[in-house]
Amino acid sequence: MKEFMAFFIIFIAVYIISNIYICVRGLSVIPRLAALRKIFVLTVIFFAVSFFVGRFLRGISPSVSDYLIWIGSFYLSVLLFLVIALLFIDVIRVLNRFFVFFPDFFITKAVLVRRITAVIVLLAVCAVMTFGCFNANNVIVNEAAIAINKKAGKLKNLKAVLISDIHVGLMMGGARLKNIVDLANAQNPDIIFLCGDIFDAGAEKTDALSGFESRYGVFAVMGNHEYFVNAGASVKQMSESGITVLRDEAVLVADSFYVAGRDDFSKRRRNKERLPLFEIINPLDPSRAVILMDHQPRELEEAVNAGVDLQLSGHTHAGQIWPMTLVIQAMWELPYGYMKKNEASFFVTSGAGTWGPPLRIGSKSEIVVINIEFK
Repeated sequence: MKEFMAFFIIFIAVYIISNIYICVRGLSVIPRLAALRKIFVLTVIFFAVSFFVGRFLRGISPSVSDYLIWIGSFYLSVLLFLVIALLFIDVIRVLNRFFVFFPDFFITKAVLVRRITAVIVLLAVCAVMTFGCFNANNVIVNEAAIAINKKAGKLKNLKAVLISDIHVGLMMGGARLKNIVDLANAQNPDIIFLCGDIFDAGAEKTDALSGFESRYGVFAVMGNHEYFVNAGASVKQMSESGITVLRDEAVLVADSFYVAGRDDFSKRRRNKERLPLFEIINPLDPSRAVILMDHQPRELEEAVNAGVDLQLSGHTHAGQIWPMTLVIQAMWELPYGYMKKNEASFFVTSGAGTWGPPLRIGSKSEIVVINIEFK
């Protein structure tokens, strides 16, 4: 809880400073008309508070709340790229003071240059937003091949589909979820793994989840957002949709291999601890392959020591939006893709949906077909 509060305070401080910066830089190009400048400042304030007001109104006026949250979510990404662009421009301006490389008309026509620059920046940000929306909605199919040095009964090969971070809710409706379900079914999988964050704020009951089809079933684990929304309701809806939700437990599938699932690490924020992985894996037959689902790719060494053969995770979104795609490289041992440690394999997907701004820039929305080969 302390970590979350520290993050929240830092985020709010940076958010406020960024909005003030946008106001100051915007006012420098707006004509000195009191009414026009006032409209600009009030518009920035409206966009800045819309997400938070929307969340506050969630239980009072859902329709207004949805509208404001949409605006606020988009504005968060707009603010990010405006700040990056303006900081870049200001760095160039500072460098010019030392090395003087601007043409003379940049000085003689300073106001005009500033306004033209502002238009170019706004058009560029709009272009980035448009691309980001299209990219986020275009769910691709990635493939991976992983060998497990254990037997799985008579099975030699297993075609699995890994899906994570759908975030069904305000930003991900039933129609888009159905497209993901249809895309997964089109791969003709033997088994489907849903690695958490299936639901998000504003999630309503949907029949689309019951549409998954596979030979050995659909298995899911809790993500941090299931706890944020309603853990009990999330489990209930998945169970009623024919999905097996594994909560610190393991099951034997087709008398061949084990599928284990952990409650998410964020469970501790509810003053509850998940079971140590060793307690989940230790009772299992060590000669059979063990596939573990754990939403967050934390403490990979624990999976190695417990004898897990393959761990599947999500959560990171592969950064979702640049420059977070760079930041997560320092935050996670395995932020995206495949890694092998000793005899254990790990795979982290970028997820099929988005959180916050419904955009992806520098990452892809995906489902992953994993072709597993047993000994």
